[in-house]
Amino acid sequence: MTTETQSQTRQVVRSFFYAWTRGDLVATREYLADDLVFTGTLKSLQGASEYVAALRDFRQLITTGNDLISDLYSDHEATLMYHSYTLAGMIRMAEHIRLTNGKISSIVLIFDPTALVAFKASMGQGK
Repeated sequence: MTTETQSQTRQVVRSFFYAWTRGDLVATREYLADDLVFTGTLKSLQGASEYVAALRDFRQLITTGNDLISDLYSDHEATLMYHSYTLAGMIRMAEHIRLTNGKISSIVLIFDPTALVAFKASMGQGK
């Protein structure tokens, strides 16, 4: 592991996190590889455009923001743990992010979907 590569990974991942959490999806898109693969608890997505569209939908549920709890970095990957405060309540999230050629190429998101699924059902929405 090189300190310089780890620092670059940290810069990209943190910039990505703070862009999407403040609602700047144009800036968010800049950190993503076109062929991004997203695997989440409730769905899987192919491509940066599909992912950004899903983020746009999720952002509509955010109430008071997101708090980064922990972040770990190596040369080409990172793990983030954070709280998202949503209309469904606080959701604790864990993300594993991989970079390829300086862009985010893979995201695995894990969270307990119980409150979110119940909220969407109460609103007449599916997953």
